[in-house]
Amino acid sequence: MAIDSDLLVSPDGELTEELLTAVRPLAVTAYAAASEYADAAALRVGDWSDPERRDQATEAWAYYRAFSDRAQQIKNTMQSAAVVGEVSRSYSWRQAELLQQDANKWLAKFNQLEALEFPGSSTGGASTLGRTQSKPTAIQW
Repeated sequence: MAIDSDLLVSPDGELTEELLTAVRPLAVTAYAAASEYADAAALRVGDWSDPERRDQATEAWAYYRAFSDRAQQIKNTMQSAAVVGEVSRSYSWRQAELLQQDANKWLAKFNQLEALEFPGSSTGGASTLGRTQSKPTAIQW
């Protein structure tokens, strides 16, 4: 079974419409934004031989990238903004930290699956893309 946006977006998945439209503002819908992540993830694991592991890795990589992108976006955004008489919005550094923790959790799952797919590789992966095992990111302020 291929991973598609329906399985990634709430209520079935962990990605919310708010998160997706924040990181992909040009996407028509949250499902279109999630589809971008799923497609990129599918390309990353397209050469994996085990279909079940490939689907799990696709899901893990899509979640990792979405949560990591949003954490980075918050980190690079001013803490608060307001338009007089309109709306105000604020972000806390803690939000970025929590999102990065979620991203790192999914990255760890991806790396574990990659190590199973490519046993004996010191980098955790030896696919045709020549990728190396990704490292978790810590938010530093």
